[in-house]
Amino acid sequence: MEAVARDEASPHDDPVLVGLMNRAARSLQEAGLTTADLLAELPAAREELLREDLGDAGVDAILRRHEGPSGGRADYRRNRRAIG
Repeated sequence: MEAVARDEASPHDDPVLVGLMNRAARSLQEAGLTTADLLAELPAAREELLREDLGDAGVDAILRRHEGPSGGRADYRRNRRAIG
């Protein structure tokens, strides 16, 4: 397979962005966290912020609209992404 030339700049071409990425990596390491740890917390953080902004009733209404046919807890957890 032949490589295709890209006109897009790589994030690694921007020294400011590279510096920010390195600082973020060091901060995670110093905190004893992995990227997976951080990503695992995003849905809960997103929901918390939306509940502050929209209130419990607003977020619950959004979640109900996105529930699957069973309407169960698994659907709730899976569809929390719908509020973000």
